[in-house]
Amino acid sequence: MLIDYTICQKLASTVKYSLSMKISFVIPAYNEEKYLKECLESIIKYGPQDAEIIVVDNNSTDNTAKIANKFSRVKLLYEATRGTTHARQKGLENANGDLIAFIDADCIITPNWLSTVEKKFTNKKIICLSGPYDFYDNTKLKNLLIARPYDFLVFLNNKIFNSVIYGGNMVIKKDIINKIGGWDKNINFYGDDIMLAKKISRLGKIDFALNFYVSSSFRRLNSEGIAKIILKYLINFFWIRFFNKPYHNTYSNHR
Repeated sequence: MLIDYTICQKLASTVKYSLSMKISFVIPAYNEEKYLKECLESIIKYGPQDAEIIVVDNNSTDNTAKIANKFSRVKLLYEATRGTTHARQKGLENANGDLIAFIDADCIITPNWLSTVEKKFTNKKIICLSGPYDFYDNTKLKNLLIARPYDFLVFLNNKIFNSVIYGGNMVIKKDIINKIGGWDKNINFYGDDIMLAKKISRLGKIDFALNFYVSSSFRRLNSEGIAKIILKYLINFFWIRFFNKPYHNTYSNHR
């Protein structure tokens, strides 16, 4: 069951959906001047027109804040302590939505993204929705041979453990994430979403949907190596499940 995301996007409806619950987008951003504009444009184009959009400048040294300020709908926050958990938590604490969408700054939401959110959250048992990345700067062959099979393994893993999410493409009920105290700021990068999923898994159903994807950059995998990154994520997944902490707590920036 491998998904052709290009076909999915072409077939997606262009009809605007309106969520019954208010949604807040939280975008952590550290030196994302090359990517942030497209991310925000996609949210404005394909997201609800009444959505709250929050960009958290994570102590950037480039034009990230200036780009965010060009969008009248964007609320710009500042978080001095670097790390995705610190930035996401800052956004969460200032968000007003019933649903919180955590989207990475190098991600672009797709035409069917919102309709999937609307359909999935009609199921009251679902507390969190996540899905894969379609790497727009990767070759089609690598996407087919590496990304798709890995996505399917993640999908099966979530069916078994009910505890897999991708932190850069997820929507969660605000009351649920607040119940577990938000993001674990003791984790800087690797394993933050794994820890969150583990904590909320006892509170309801996590849905990892293969058709709920965002377009994203392959930069980290290209820079560090595909095998190395996949191994890091796998090690941290099991380390958190069994020892309640990540094996790796350092990471490299790829800007």
